[in-house]
Parts: sequence; structure tokens; C-alpha cells
Amino acid sequence: MNTNDLIRDCYGGSFEENTKSVLQQRFDKEKAEKLWAHTTQNYGELALDFENAGENELFYILPSVALYRALQAMSKENALEIFREIYYIDGKRGHDYLANRLNSDEAFLKEFTHIFVENEAGENAEVIADTDTFAEVHIKKCRFVELTKELGCPEICAAFCGIDEVIYNDSHPTLRFERDKTIFKGDEYCNFCMRVIRNWVVLFLVCWKKEFSKIDIV
Repeated sequence: MNTNDLIRDCYGGSFEENTKSVLQQRFDKEKAEKLWAHTTQNYGELALDFENAGENELFYILPSVALYRALQAMSKENALEIFREIYYIDGKRGHDYLANRLNSDEAFLKEFTHIFVENEAGENAEVIADTDTFAEVHIKKCRFVELTKELGCPEICAAFCGIDEVIYNDSHPTLRFERDKTIFKGDEYCNFCMRVIRNWVVLFLVCWKKEFSKIDIV
């Protein structure tokens, strides 16, 4: 499979569309096309360097690094801002997909821990809590952080972490996503928490004041 075919499968097929959409808004046609061509070239080189890369590296981390390097070469001072914009779109699509398929908070809470244990982090995920109203998973090792550090662009991890917030926040009226630790920021683990809130007074305060940590729920 050549690089052009491979990059079309990145981020479930949305990487090329999201990237081109933002580049075309930010730059004229010629610059946008050059940036995408540079991204594809960078990706091909990275894929060769990491020929034994796993799925996460090949379809998520490496294309992200390839894009960021292309952006830096074109507009170093705006590279991170544009990168974040592209990943916000990806996160928003994930949020909309999740919101449209969620029938109940209980059903999703049962799936929440499995998302990380079975699909995301595997043996690096530890289930801390898994009840009818609260789920918490700790991720003890992050390949995104490791590889971006190795490739000299750890700052883009902020966008990766931001995707989680965009996807899970407000995905359902009675679900609240919480996280106050990330490996990227120097913590020993990332904590992913999902809480069911059915006290509508508390829910109102959480949604509008964003002060969940200060509220004692009975």
C-alpha cells in the first residue's frame, strides 16, 4: 500500500478531510495543496522509519507528527494553533457520533471502561471504579507522549488530550466527564472519569458554573 492510500485510513478516514478543510480556510489553494503534499511526504518518511509501528502509531500519532512538521515548515508561529483547530474538528465529530448513539447514561457507563481496556490502552489501563453511577480508568503509559517526545514535538499532546474533553463533555445530559491528571503534564497516570448526575439542581450548576469539584452530591 502506498503512502497516499495509507494516509486516507488515518483517524478512521477523517484525517485527510479534516486537514484539507482547515488548510483551505487558512491558506490560498496553492499553499494548502503544498502543505498537504508535505504532510504526505513526511508521513511516508515516518512510516519507513517506524516500519514495525502498531496501529496507534501508524494511523494516529505518525500522521499527526507529519502534519505538525509541515505546518511548522510553512508557518512556525501559527503551527500549533492550526494543529489544534484541525483536531478540534476531529473531536467534535467524535462527540456528535457518540451523542447520536447514546440511548442512556447507564448503557454508556457500562461501555466506558471497556473503551480503554479493550480498545485503547490494553494492559496499560487499570479500572479503578465501575459502578452504576461512576467509572474511572487510569492509563499508566501513553504512547502519544512517548513518541512525540522522541520525535521532538511533545507540545502537540495538548491537542490529543483536548480531543477527549471535546468528545466526552456534554455527550449526554446526565453524564459528566472528569479528568485532572495527565501523563503529558507530568502526572504518573491519566485518569478518565465518567459520572452520572441525576440531581437536576446539581446538573444545572455543573453545566453553567463548571464547578463540579466544589459541589457535594448527596
